[in-house]
Amino acid sequence: MGLLVGLIFPFLISDFLGGNENNRAKSFCEKLVPDLDMEKSKTGKYPADIFVIVKRDELPSSLKGYSSYFYYSDGNSFNFRIDGETFSSEERVWKQWD
Repeated sequence: MGLLVGLIFPFLISDFLGGNENNRAKSFCEKLVPDLDMEKSKTGKYPADIFVIVKRDELPSSLKGYSSYFYYSDGNSFNFRIDGETFSSEERVWKQWD
């Protein structure tokens, strides 16, 4: 029994911690939406680069090192993508990414 717990427990903890980190990253992205909307209202387009509204050192650790912000070239929409889920500027909810 102890061996089984010793083998499974690290995976459960990893899953739990990873889930929390993803939730923090998603929450951070959601908090950027009003600033993105304000940028669009000022310029007529969403920014092509997320760093127009946030500094690199403000990113949660799970978002450092890769881009989770995707801008559409028409400037009318954007997506955040994190661990198989996407948040679109049109729908404003997290959904499984195809």
